[in-house]
Amino acid sequence: MFTDEKIFTRNGYFNPKNDAVWANNRNDANEYGGIREREKYPVSIMVALGATWNGITVPFFFQRSERLNGKTYLDELLPFYQMEGDRLFEHQNWGFQQDGASCHTDKSVKKWCKKKFKFLFYFERQVAPKFARVESVRLFDLEQYIQQRGSL
Repeated sequence: MFTDEKIFTRNGYFNPKNDAVWANNRNDANEYGGIREREKYPVSIMVALGATWNGITVPFFFQRSERLNGKTYLDELLPFYQMEGDRLFEHQNWGFQQDGASCHTDKSVKKWCKKKFKFLFYFERQVAPKFARVESVRLFDLEQYIQQRGSL
């Protein structure tokens, strides 16, 4: 299961690569929305989702203004991912992958994951996973499992 979290905000920002204001000059552009103001405290919500070859998890919606930290990740999100993974894979063996966010690499989180997940993949660096950086992946306990069992 590949997992990630995303914050959705009600008012986005002006992206000059994707958004354009066509006008004869700067003053005309300002009249037709060239200046974009943002709220000081925009309304936002954080959503977590997991994806597998058997389907995707139901979305996990955090409470309004709640952010991901080690405690919420350990107490709420990891049990949710475990429950959804068991549902999608019908309680068979499955693997769990997370990126290198600070709450994912916390010692208590690693300990919980080692105890609960048979296969655990995580990224040691705090970088989003990229195909060019496959060497940064640490296959946690997978090699040891294969050596002990002889196969997956």
